[in-house]
Amino acid sequence: MPVVTLFRHPCQHEQHTSVIAGKIGQALSFNGTNSYINVGTGPSSVETVAFWFNPNSTTQSILALNGSANITTSSGVLTATNFTSPTLYVDSTATSSVSTGWHFIVVTTATPINAVL
Repeated sequence: MPVVTLFRHPCQHEQHTSVIAGKIGQALSFNGTNSYINVGTGPSSVETVAFWFNPNSTTQSILALNGSANITTSSGVLTATNFTSPTLYVDSTATSSVSTGWHFIVVTTATPINAVL
């Protein structure tokens, strides 16, 4: 499996995931069905998750932190499931509305989440 580095943390990107040109530098492309990144043992106390996102659809599963805390979009509405009182930012604006094209997503929570699987 190819290794990529995310914020100085080496990660395995599994089959059906490829490195492409991104908004800034390089990005990972996912096939939408069975591609993912395995970060191994994640942090045990996460309060903020931030990432660039370039969806080709307004309904997608984006991120699973620990098997129960998830970030998804459905019909253009960004949702953070199993985050305590999440605040969602899309392109530096507190909103849950997201369209296709590049966006910088930030999700914060009042209670830390254990991101270890």
